[in-house]
Amino acid sequence: MKLLSRSKQRPPTLPGDEDLADFEQDLKKTADEFLRVRDRFFAIRRAKAKYEQATDIDQTALPKAELAQLEERIESLKITLESQLLSWREASEPFWQIVRYVGLGLVIGWALGFWMAGKKASDDRESANRLAIPTLSATPSPDSSRRPD
Repeated sequence: MKLLSRSKQRPPTLPGDEDLADFEQDLKKTADEFLRVRDRFFAIRRAKAKYEQATDIDQTALPKAELAQLEERIESLKITLESQLLSWREASEPFWQIVRYVGLGLVIGWALGFWMAGKKASDDRESANRLAIPTLSATPSPDSSRRPD
């Protein structure tokens, strides 16, 4: 067997202070985002439990005032759940990515369209030149000085 010599192996490189600071900052951002997601999850869970509890009440035995209050509470819980599920912070990144890539697609499409239209026009001109009927010229050609005998 062939043994590897130590001279061919590179020593491991350690990350610099700037890399470690960037990593630490990214780690803090990730931890903060995780805490926000966790809090949001528990808020949705609480709102869902309240919603289920409010909808399980026998509504026929309640007075109209209390029934109206419960319906209002149910509607507010629905709004809370929907707003928790659809927040701008969560949708902003995918929204801007869609805008970016659709815009890029449109620009590429327009560029290809203009390029193809220009290519088609030049091809049309070339084919028209090839099919053009030769016209009689006013200048005599060198062969016209000779008369047939």
